[in-house]
Amino acid sequence: MKKVICIDAEKSGGLITENKEYEVIASDEMKDCFKITDDYGRKINVATWRFKDADIPKDIEKEKNLLKLSGKLWNEFISLPVEHQSELKEMEFFIHGIQGIISTRIARKQNPKIFPFKR
Repeated sequence: MKKVICIDAEKSGGLITENKEYEVIASDEMKDCFKITDDYGRKINVATWRFKDADIPKDIEKEKNLLKLSGKLWNEFISLPVEHQSELKEMEFFIHGIQGIISTRIARKQNPKIFPFKR
């Protein structure tokens, strides 16, 4: 059976708990929902976007390190004397682009239904 973890329990009325693992009873990919047993033992339909797969790999350490490195790159760069009036804006733009690419990799691993990709 597939297991999922709730990532958004805000509007559940207390029926489900955030960060808790649930077993999927049935799913309907066309409706983007599946059925779980709530915290009170009732079978309910929930939106798939409120959950992430419980078996998603947690191997994001390299991406986290790359994000830290991009921050270090920025801090080192701004410690240099300015040689051109637009270099700080340009460096900021490109570092944000790098961080966006790295963050997207993390998002794909955490919730591939929202951020799908082909291998």
